Amino acid sequence: MTLHTYAPEWSYEETKDKLLEVQDDHFKQFFVLSYVVGARINEARMIQTKDIELKRNSLGQKRLMITVPTLKNRHMEKRTVPLNPFEEVEYSAVIKQFFKQNKGVEFPFHKYSKRWYQFKCKEILQIHNHALRHLRVHHIDEASVPGFKSLTPRQYQDFFGWETIATSSKYQSRTRAKDLADNF
Repeated sequence: MTLHTYAPEWSYEETKDKLLEVQDDHFKQFFVLSYVVGARINEARMIQTKDIELKRNSLGQKRLMITVPTLKNRHMEKRTVPLNPFEEVEYSAVIKQFFKQNKGVEFPFHKYSKRWYQFKCKEILQIHNHALRHLRVHHIDEASVPGFKSLTPRQYQDFFGWETIATSSKYQSRTRAKDLADNF
């Protein structure tokens, strides 16, 4: 088991395999959405079907746009995270399944408490659920995620909902096992 601040040594493909192997549809959808949008547990619990749209970007390419509520300075903000449905096909299929099963349901992830999701993530995936967010940072930083290459610190900040660019630099500089400062 890893601490919540550290991501395990899973590659992008290993992570995908582990997430897609989850048998319970509800938890699979929760874990996939948490990972794909880099959501904190409370942010993931707030995602609704109305927050997912298929749009075209400025180049005319189709993207799933997922709006994630983010609590900043005691007020709610929203960030929009893109997902290329043609490059991350398996994740798109899980998100479409979530959309179909929960259309019109307000806050479908409020079915369980924050602690229950933490427990189930530890039980099913053997990691803390926040590690999914850190895995997404590592995978995007390593250019493992299709469609995300060479993001700037500002783009990381927008994608993950960090308050400052300094936070973006901090997370991009982490190794998988521990903070770089621990190596010196």
